Amino acid sequence: MASIGNPASIQIQCCESNSFEVLPATCSSPWTPFNPFNRERSVGRSNIEWDWLNYHESFTGVPYFPKWYPPCLWIQDYTDIDGGKAWLNQCDIVKEAGTQAGSIKLQIILAQNDKKITKIIFQNTFLHLQLIMTSYYGRYFFQALVDSCDLSLLDLIIARLTLSVEDLANLSCHPYGAQCLKRLINALPILDERSLSQAPFKFVTALSFRFYELMTNRTGSSIIQECLEVLSVPHNLPLYTELSHFCMDLATHERGCVSLNRALDYVDCLLTTEPISIICHNALQLAYHPYGHFVIQFILGMQMNDCNEEICQNLQGHYAALSTRKEGSHVVEKCLQSNSRAFALAELIWNDRLGDIASDRYGNHVLQTAIKETQVRALSFS
Repeated sequence: MASIGNPASIQIQCCESNSFEVLPATCSSPWTPFNPFNRERSVGRSNIEWDWLNYHESFTGVPYFPKWYPPCLWIQDYTDIDGGKAWLNQCDIVKEAGTQAGSIKLQIILAQNDKKITKIIFQNTFLHLQLIMTSYYGRYFFQALVDSCDLSLLDLIIARLTLSVEDLANLSCHPYGAQCLKRLINALPILDERSLSQAPFKFVTALSFRFYELMTNRTGSSIIQECLEVLSVPHNLPLYTELSHFCMDLATHERGCVSLNRALDYVDCLLTTEPISIICHNALQLAYHPYGHFVIQFILGMQMNDCNEEICQNLQGHYAALSTRKEGSHVVEKCLQSNSRAFALAELIWNDRLGDIASDRYGNHVLQTAIKETQVRALSFS
């Protein structure tokens, strides 16, 4: 068996298992593989293909044919720069990126980190990024392209995707498009550190124009969450502004209330003062709402004394009514578990409807929580 250069490995993203396989580019071995499919060098397999099969069999003794690499697929040695260029000149790169074999070939070529080849691929796919990002196999190629691009090319990708706010929103709500955008978002901090580019801010600003639509979409909200987690505070300022503007609309939306809680959980308290103040001011309305009560419970669970006191004060006179409602009873229990429990305890104990509350299936749990919390408090002072 002919030996091949210095040892190296190429990381290929597996489209079936959504994981990574390490494809040894140079692992020559004198070991002769088992031959169940009459596998001989003469059938047309390249050295890289045979070495990968031998590498697996040398450890397991079983021929390896991964799902993304069927036995009938004879991949040429695209680790050779000249061979890669020749193939790129002959094929339609956009069309190849949308196929299983083509996506793998392009990932192998990009893994060589050759700037000239990367630029050729970029120039041929730049006008078709959205089509590639929403393709089942193209999404893996796009992520590899992002990892291979330098700062100037990343800047151009952001400029292209932010040309149309509507198209960017559609990409964010597409399962494959969102996966590509997350990889791009994780590359933005590097762009910010090494250059004075305004691309991260432009990207976030474009998302903020469709903030409500994205936050009320399961896939789209994950893009907003990724920005809040990865990007710096100055870049996320447009999102904080929209969060304050739409906080009540999101709190009363079936999906929006979940996205709002996640955003409030991650963002620093100093940056969420305005939306939290709006929610606390409207605590009574949200406590009766089938979705809004989740937001009130979340804020009460954050154990911010000033906010808890404001919420408990705003609910005064309604604890008995809330205790007999499914959504309201959970809010009352959270109030009883907070440091401002005195407001709820005083109203429940001296209420004329105490018997009705005790006999109600929801109110009974509220009273049990009240008894438990008072016992714990009494033990803590004893």
